[in-house]
Amino acid sequence: MAQAVTVYRWDDAGAPQVVDGSPSEYMNVIKKCLVEGYGSKSPLGWTVEQEIADPPYIAFKNDLAAGGSGGVVMFSAPSDNVSEKTKIRAAQDYISKDTYSRESPFYVYDRYSSGSNTISNWVIIGTAKAFYFFCYSPSAMTTNFTSSRYSISFFMGDFESIYPNDPATFILVGGQKDFSSTNWNASLLYRFSGFHLEKISTLHPLDASSSRSEFSLSSLFGTYTYVNGSHSGEADISILSPMYLLMGSANIESSSEYQTNTHPFVRGLLPGAFVANAPGYIGDTPPVFKELDSQNHYLLPTVASGTCCVWINLEQW
Repeated sequence: MAQAVTVYRWDDAGAPQVVDGSPSEYMNVIKKCLVEGYGSKSPLGWTVEQEIADPPYIAFKNDLAAGGSGGVVMFSAPSDNVSEKTKIRAAQDYISKDTYSRESPFYVYDRYSSGSNTISNWVIIGTAKAFYFFCYSPSAMTTNFTSSRYSISFFMGDFESIYPNDPATFILVGGQKDFSSTNWNASLLYRFSGFHLEKISTLHPLDASSSRSEFSLSSLFGTYTYVNGSHSGEADISILSPMYLLMGSANIESSSEYQTNTHPFVRGLLPGAFVANAPGYIGDTPPVFKELDSQNHYLLPTVASGTCCVWINLEQW
């Protein structure tokens, strides 16, 4: 059953702010959106499974009562220094900071730089089961083209499985997995607008075992989600394609190992994410919100030489 989506932004009344870019500031933003709420906005309904002040660590669990799988996403940093990188990892099974299983690859983020280049303009879009986390520097928000500036971009939570009672739906999707640097071309936004989505992350099989395999994201248009060149003005959109989780490189011709009851080739969909058949709006002031198919959507910014065609539904997943 579809759930209502809530959008949280840095410019909301009473919203928590990223000032210096320390790891604890970003963790506090996510805690406010997922667990505590702020201003007139209620939280998504997640819970804190564990929190440590020094060094900064926090783990969030999605809402079982709302249909969530009970998966956990962990944020950790060696210290609260502004120069530190924060590591994110998801786990389907969680006991403590050091004891968990059926985990995802890890991804990292940091503040990027100082002053107007500090990544501080954040957007969280989510439900009780999953959310997207984006954060940009003010200097990158003049148009919907961020160029080679690094931005934070992740999906965390349950995907929409096509298999009833799927025991392993909690995933983490970022840019370059198990990579300890924060280059702009190692981000999820870069994968959406300048590279492909093959083998973007991993998931676990339907038998609930601990082995993990790579999956790709693919739409009706394949594993690429951008159009070459810079496209301003209105996009002539006639189709919004869901994004499917396909095992391996998303190539059915080479999918023999994924034609089993425990490892099916097609596993599900990425919640709320759609690929349009046409580009546009790269010159618009972000964030870019448009009504498509009678529902509000958010156009992800472009960070490379193409124009991104990925939209996030802001109404329901």
